[in-house]
Amino acid sequence: MQTQKKSVNPIIPVPFFTNSFKTMASNSMALPSDVMFEILTSSYLDDLASWRQVSREFHEMSKEKTFKSQHILKTKTTIGYLIERCNRSTDYSFISEYPIKCPIESISLMKKGHIIIEAVSQCRGLICCLDTELDKEQYYVCKPATCQYKAIPNPNLSYRTVATAMVASSTGPADFKIIRFSLPLYNDRNIFCEIFDSRRWTWHRSKDIEKDIYFPGQGLGRRSSAVFAFGSVHWLIKDFVERKIYIFAFDVEKETWETIDVETSDLDLDFEIKCRSKLIARDGKLRFVIMENSEEASIWTMERYSAKAWSRKEVEQLKDPKNLKEEWLEFFMEFFHSNEFPSHNCFFTDAWEKIWKKKLNKIGYKEFYMGEAFKIESDFAHCKCLT
Repeated sequence: MQTQKKSVNPIIPVPFFTNSFKTMASNSMALPSDVMFEILTSSYLDDLASWRQVSREFHEMSKEKTFKSQHILKTKTTIGYLIERCNRSTDYSFISEYPIKCPIESISLMKKGHIIIEAVSQCRGLICCLDTELDKEQYYVCKPATCQYKAIPNPNLSYRTVATAMVASSTGPADFKIIRFSLPLYNDRNIFCEIFDSRRWTWHRSKDIEKDIYFPGQGLGRRSSAVFAFGSVHWLIKDFVERKIYIFAFDVEKETWETIDVETSDLDLDFEIKCRSKLIARDGKLRFVIMENSEEASIWTMERYSAKAWSRKEVEQLKDPKNLKEEWLEFFMEFFHSNEFPSHNCFFTDAWEKIWKKKLNKIGYKEFYMGEAFKIESDFAHCKCLT
């Protein structure tokens, strides 16, 4: 008997800027600032990016020194980084400048010493990890904030993983997708794409990527986090053969891909300097960052994603970060830490000994190695699909 294929709603929700939201946002402009502060500090993490784009006033309000602490306490969320420690075995610690912690060390799975984090979702605090125990490799999804974890079916483990991304729904049930790119042993050109959907609890094979792409960290055994924005996951690709840099974007729902040029008119630098670059997301927008020297960074923002239009260069001063109080850890990770190239980290600079090492010690982290780091933003709601 033939079964009818079940319809599944998309994981990525409809964009927040609907007409009803625009009307609500317009009406909110007339509210007193203290009332809007209460509304914003009670909003979900994923809604803040939308609020910040409503007006400059809302954007500045959400950047006030006391805002994030109030927001975390009211919404019972945690924001920080999972840091790999490679001293004796592979394990991870959670570090944060905020009071609400993520108890990753309490999960029995993570105590094994041979667990590798492959990807972290952009919200909900979900982790895709791989147990690399000899002859027993197994994929898991866990939520450290609630100490939940569950084995999922394995993808094709005969293929070598080159990049992994994880995307979770920001509203409703904590559904998620895992996107895995891999190379079979007999083919180094086409990249295989497999996608795990938590609603069907199975992997399916998507179209191959018919392009010779060298993902960040590939060949070095390192994982570079994908950057999520506008329904797609993005990686910054550095092509050492063609000596060019571009962005690889994969649309999670459409399962299509494209490349995005980053060669703006005012980006006149040698390729070696361009390689000191990172792709980050801030306020819901993609930002291309180049560390030209130890004192300043050049930043280009994609103002209109549909047109792939970059802003003119802005310069961020890095030489005096002592005045940073809140969000100093995010500042450090964005500008001074690299998963892809450990040598691009700041361990051999004056700023490391004078500033960053002391700040990390104050939040209880005294063993900062050159391991991988994954940003995690999580609520403390139990994930039904992991029970």
